[in-house]
Amino acid sequence: WQTSATYIAQTGEYLTPSFSGADPSNTNVIGGVADRIGDGNLPKEQRTINRWFEASAFAVPPNGRFGNAGRGVLIGPGRHSLSLGLFKSFRLHERRSVRVQGTATNAFNHPNFGNPSLNISVPAAVTQIRSIQSRDFGGPRQVMLAVRFEF
Repeated sequence: WQTSATYIAQTGEYLTPSFSGADPSNTNVIGGVADRIGDGNLPKEQRTINRWFEASAFAVPPNGRFGNAGRGVLIGPGRHSLSLGLFKSFRLHERRSVRVQGTATNAFNHPNFGNPSLNISVPAAVTQIRSIQSRDFGGPRQVMLAVRFEF
């Protein structure tokens, strides 16, 4: 018998809130970086997929200047994924064998959410998460059962 396990644990990405629409900087660029009025990051126990950060901590900058929010001032959702495998080989003949295997990515089906909407100009959707992460096996659980004949 053989077993394998891989655990991925990552903190969230650093995110920058933005706005769309008006050109307050008068540089012929639509949208840009928002003004930062407060911290914006909610405590971990208050974060939900419907409200990941405090949108009222950001505003569209006044005419004549750029937004003052730094790059990466918000922290997005992290990722946790455990992948498991179980394998057994059976020798049939001197040079032939059969391998039976089962693998599962994100074995506990832990939800790994995507990044929230960062556009403060869209009040209905800002701070909401409407996607899941799928890179590095962070998506929904996938199970594969296989039989391999080796000769």
